[in-house]
Amino acid sequence: MEILFGNQKKWTLKGFGWFLGALGVLFTIYLDVYLKGTITPLLLFLQLLAILTSVYQGVHNMNKPQKAYVRAHDDHLSIYRSSWTPRERIRYDKIEDYYTVSSLLILQFKSGRESQFDLDLFSKSEVEGIKRLIETMIDK
Repeated sequence: MEILFGNQKKWTLKGFGWFLGALGVLFTIYLDVYLKGTITPLLLFLQLLAILTSVYQGVHNMNKPQKAYVRAHDDHLSIYRSSWTPRERIRYDKIEDYYTVSSLLILQFKSGRESQFDLDLFSKSEVEGIKRLIETMIDK
């Protein structure tokens, strides 16, 4: 089972937001050079770093609808956390129970730790499917 991020419009708008942020930083570089006539190397480096990060995040968000938020494997769940960190792997035999709070599905582990993911990204049938999968895989 693989559940994608979906909602193309939401992620496209977020991607454009990051691109606008990059354009804003480019505009500040232009104003700095135009008004002062000089370039401060450290400031320019930080601004270019901000532009690169914004463009990366923009491209990442534009491609997000094709990425899986949750993947169900034979022995574990794999949950997307961020573009900067690896997917969280949760073994079924480590899950004690699960419950929902508002729009979050919270997995409670036998060790007392918890992990959560957002149900707003799923359709109702996907939510029911993931709950059924967890119920059949955990040892109660």
